[in-house]
Amino acid sequence: MAEEILRLGLYESKAILPLISRGPGTFTQKMFTEGNSILSTVFVQSLDVGASVSVKYYDFTTGGDVGESYLLQSHETIVSSLTDDRQLVTKMHNKPYVVATVTGGNAIFGVYVTVVVSQASDIDSALKKENQSVDLVTDKGMPIMVYDTTTGVWRFARGEAGIQDVRVVGNVSIGDPGTPVFVDSAGVTTPGSQQTLASYTVPATKILSLLSAQVICRQESTFEVLADSVVIGSGRTGPASPNVNFSYRVARQLVAGTLVEVKATARSGSGSADIECYIQGTLSI
Repeated sequence: MAEEILRLGLYESKAILPLISRGPGTFTQKMFTEGNSILSTVFVQSLDVGASVSVKYYDFTTGGDVGESYLLQSHETIVSSLTDDRQLVTKMHNKPYVVATVTGGNAIFGVYVTVVVSQASDIDSALKKENQSVDLVTDKGMPIMVYDTTTGVWRFARGEAGIQDVRVVGNVSIGDPGTPVFVDSAGVTTPGSQQTLASYTVPATKILSLLSAQVICRQESTFEVLADSVVIGSGRTGPASPNVNFSYRVARQLVAGTLVEVKATARSGSGSADIECYIQGTLSI
């Protein structure tokens, strides 16, 4: 570790690692700062093929002589030329130090810092105004945390491609969504005989969260929702209620291989009538 200690006053800026060529190795600089945050910029002018630059900030308190080292902030590892990466280093005392590591070849780079105060924080810079334009290069977002009532810990909300996962329970979205499943059918009744309107087998390694089964028919009829021949829902249609929806306020979860069916029986002695069926749910692993 370098013995020289750079003293930096509040709002003072300095190149703590000048813009020069450095070979593979570790380069350290101690500081004494009159402020509780540092705005740090790593600028890489050029890199050998396969080379990279990593810059991290540490500090220590009473245990510096016995190996205490607290990681304050890391810059993104830089692997391309003409890269300017800026980070706000916070939660520090007055004696941070920087450690720059070059691997895989030579790199021309420098580290420039400005001592600031905590009001200049990442939270402030992440706040946006209504109708403000998006800048994907410099804008920052705040992660969403969810309280897990089962384990009593905080967890990051999950998602993919910038879209947060949602699990649909009745008409309420509360978490993991899975893949939508829709089974539709349309036909005519066979009065006096039970007929299968729709069926669906849950794929291997998947779980079906069954949300609803809907039957539409102006004729008097009864219908059942079955999972492996076990009734898990039912309803009745007629002229006064031709559109019947059996929905689950909490999604009914069915494991891989389960056969889901909707069967209906129109009243014996009546004429044939149009009948439709719609099953809705989501698939997850």
